[in-house]
Amino acid sequence: MKKFEVLETHLGDKLYKPGDPETGTRMAEPDEVRHLVDLGVLKPIGSDDDTAQAGDDANAKGSAEDAALIADLRAQIASLTTERDDAREDAAELANKLAALDKPADDAEKPADEPSPTTARRGRGNQ
Repeated sequence: MKKFEVLETHLGDKLYKPGDPETGTRMAEPDEVRHLVDLGVLKPIGSDDDTAQAGDDANAKGSAEDAALIADLRAQIASLTTERDDAREDAAELANKLAALDKPADDAEKPADEPSPTTARRGRGNQ
C-alpha cells in the first residue's frame, strides 16, 4: 500500500476531497488507483518514484495542447461530480416527498386511541 495525495474530489470507498484533513490523502495499492494517478486525481506521496513520475507527467503532457486537454478533462470531471452530487440530493428530496405522499392520510389524522377500521371489524377495538 502507498499513500496518495488527493488532487481532485472523487468517490472511492468514501468521498475524497483535496485538502481535507480526513480525506485529503488515501492509502491504496498503486495498481488499483493507477487510472486516478494518470488522470491527475491522485499523486503518490513520499515514493522513490516521485522524480520519475514528474518526468513521466512532463512527457505525457508534451505540448500545450495536451496540457489544455488535461485541464479541460479535469474541469469536466469536476463538473460531473458536482452534477452527480446535486442529482443525489434531488433524488433524496423526491424520495422523501414520495414517502410522505404514500402515507395514508387517515393514519395521519386518526387519534392514537381510536382503533383502525381493520381492528374494529375484527372485534378487537375498545376492549
